[in-house]
Amino acid sequence: MIAEYTEHTIEENEDHFHYTVGVEAGGTVTRAIAYNRNGEEIASVETGFGNPHLNREEAFLNIESAIQTILSDTGIESCRGILLGVAGLDETQSREELEEQYADLPIPIVVVNDAQLAYYAKLKHEDGIIAVANIGSILFAKKDGKFIRHGGWGDRLGDEGSSFDIVKKAVQQMLKRKEEGHGPSPLDRELLESFGATNVFELVSNFYGNTKDYILSHAAVITRSREPEAIALMEDAGRTIATAIDRLARQVGFGEELLLGSNGTVMNNGIIAKTVTESLEGAGYRVTNVRKDVDPTIGAYHYFYGQ
Repeated sequence: MIAEYTEHTIEENEDHFHYTVGVEAGGTVTRAIAYNRNGEEIASVETGFGNPHLNREEAFLNIESAIQTILSDTGIESCRGILLGVAGLDETQSREELEEQYADLPIPIVVVNDAQLAYYAKLKHEDGIIAVANIGSILFAKKDGKFIRHGGWGDRLGDEGSSFDIVKKAVQQMLKRKEEGHGPSPLDRELLESFGATNVFELVSNFYGNTKDYILSHAAVITRSREPEAIALMEDAGRTIATAIDRLARQVGFGEELLLGSNGTVMNNGIIAKTVTESLEGAGYRVTNVRKDVDPTIGAYHYFYGQ
């Protein structure tokens, strides 16, 4: 299933609107940052998690607190608009609830998925694809003002190429070697030590008995390793992400020229990024990969000022 979004537009505002606000409501924290007309940060606020899938009521309260605080600090009368990017946004109930919650604000507030916020931060208003791969993985393509989503369905139903997926595959390979009667590889021993386990049975118990964040904390063991097995896992993640990008690019109707925004720790990994680009070039694309490290919240500045 691929969901479609239409890019919002607003009419040109008067010069007295001096700043915009970008809000990134994630699974750990909600961050609101105000930017002036030059794209410079002028204020910031941080509250608790903003992903409604964790706890809808608490997430909405954290988002509201961040927005109220930053508008109070900067003056609502000078705000041109707010671009609110929400992790886990399902574009139906959560979006409608949030839009209704802020309907009385005298300024525009646009509610999008947090990956779309990152899109504007990386690619501004250009047509292209944003690939976000960190804890999970999701793609958004934009063409002719419309967004098309691919992925982002969570670790049980998707998130191919994500940090969680990489750790899971590394553990699966370790278990396969155990079942075939082989001893642990060098990477296996690093993972066992990282998990605080002396054997695969203890590791499996730790894997199932801890939170997703705990499992993800061991991803660096793989992504920083130069063991051949670790490199193969990273290259596999890169090819997996490239295949998804190719599929989305073909559906949207992009030609050989492909503007790609990369966001997240996985996409910023050198081996994975290189594999993604080489795989896409092998499929016939001429790739411009925007990997510049920018704060996703600056997407609000590009969205409202068109710069």
